[in-house]
Amino acid sequence: MTGLKTSAVAAIAGCLTLPGAYTHDRIARVEAFAQRGTSSAYAYRVTVTKQETGYNGKTSTPKPLILQTVIAGRGARVEVIEGDKELKTGDLLLTADGGETINWISGKKREYRVIDAAYAQKLTGDIASKMKLQISNSRVEAAPSRADGKIEAQAVTHAQVSRSCTLTVRVLMMTYTVDFEDTLDVWVAKDLAGPGVEARFFETFINAFLFSDDAMRGESDRARASRPAGLPLKWSHVSRSRKPDGATEEKTTTFVVSDIDTRADANVGFDVPEGYRRVEK
Repeated sequence: MTGLKTSAVAAIAGCLTLPGAYTHDRIARVEAFAQRGTSSAYAYRVTVTKQETGYNGKTSTPKPLILQTVIAGRGARVEVIEGDKELKTGDLLLTADGGETINWISGKKREYRVIDAAYAQKLTGDIASKMKLQISNSRVEAAPSRADGKIEAQAVTHAQVSRSCTLTVRVLMMTYTVDFEDTLDVWVAKDLAGPGVEARFFETFINAFLFSDDAMRGESDRARASRPAGLPLKWSHVSRSRKPDGATEEKTTTFVVSDIDTRADANVGFDVPEGYRRVEK
């Protein structure tokens, strides 16, 4: 978590292109699954890419984060196949209640933390208090949802939320002011049900690190609640911070779903394994 706590305007970053050509067999299996409903377990891979251009103009692109997800009903198990600074290889994200509560498990440390509404609220308050963060000139705008092609042979609906504000941060004896804006795009497959654990996980930290303004957070929550129901197959967040001297920092995070498998094993377990201790930090 230390990497996520370095800035009041920190957000996970990157960009990604869609997967390559699909085989006829894979398209047929996915379309057949959509037609018969979502009662069976299914699995898919998520690739997360990040990119950051700092105030100094230098761009960094870390190695992609690879996740493997299994969904059955309201349960989901996300295994980190290739990790990064926050999500380590071998970590698990588990939910048994449709994503309302996510258990973030560290296999190496044999411990877990619970990511839920209370955790997000506490994280937001702690960051705002430590950074003496103030928000002004806030704006939230949600674009009307619209059909936007297909991903993994699934018809998707595109939803977008744009936000902007002025951030004033006091650190020790210094006060910093930046103009901030961000855009969150989500492509949802309405024919596939699922907790959308990946989107919930990333959005928890993005909202916590970017906003302490109740009105702005409330508008963001309402926009998210109006998003079409279904499984997010692509998700992209872009944020920009601009200093008074014109220097700009830009961060992007994108994930995309691929390799949907409709014949997954539902008996993988969605609860925290025995012998793991809960931590609050």
